[in-house]
Amino acid sequence: MISDVGAGGSAPFVTILCEGANDVLLLRRTEPFFESFGFKLKCIECGGIDSLLGSASELVSRYSVKGPVVLIYDRGDIRSGHIKIIRSLSAGIAPVFCVPAVQKIEAWLMADTNALYSAFGIRYKGPFPLDRIEDPKRFFLHFCRVAVRKRKRSFLSKESDFFRAVARRWELERARPNNESLDRFCKNFIRKFK
Repeated sequence: MISDVGAGGSAPFVTILCEGANDVLLLRRTEPFFESFGFKLKCIECGGIDSLLGSASELVSRYSVKGPVVLIYDRGDIRSGHIKIIRSLSAGIAPVFCVPAVQKIEAWLMADTNALYSAFGIRYKGPFPLDRIEDPKRFFLHFCRVAVRKRKRSFLSKESDFFRAVARRWELERARPNNESLDRFCKNFIRKFK
C-alpha cells in the first residue's frame, strides 16, 4: 500500500518504509515534523519485517531520487540475517535512515501519554522511557484491556481499534521525551537536514 500525504508542488519527499498498516497510521502523524524541513511525506507499508527488508533495496533505489528514505522496523522482530541487510542499506550512497523502534512501534505509540489518556480514560504511569519495556505490544494490549475492564472504553475490542484510538490523537513532540529511540531518530534527522 502506498499513500501520499500532502499534494502538489515540487517539494522533495521523505519516504518512510515500514512493516504494517498500524505503523502507517502512526507515522502519518509525523507529517508536520517533516514538513518543517520542506519535505512531503510518503508512507509505504511493506507487509511485515521479511517483506520490508526483502524489498528495501529496490524501494530505496526507487524513492531515494525523490529525497531521503526512512526504514522503520521493530527491533524486536529482527533476526540475525536481517542485520546484514540493515547494515548494507545504512552504508549505501542513498540518504537512508534505518530506524529501530525499540522494541516495537507500540512503544512509540504509548510514549504520548496524553493520547493514551484521551483514548482510554486512564493514566499511564510508567516505566519510562518506554524503550525499556521488553514486549511493548503485549504491554499496550494489557493497558487497553484494563481500560475496557474498568469500563473506561467499552466500545473498543480489537487490537487495531486500540491502536487507531491512540494513533489519531498522537503527537510527536509529546512522545519524544518518553521514548529514546524516537527522540534519537528525530535528533539525527534534524542534524542531517538543519
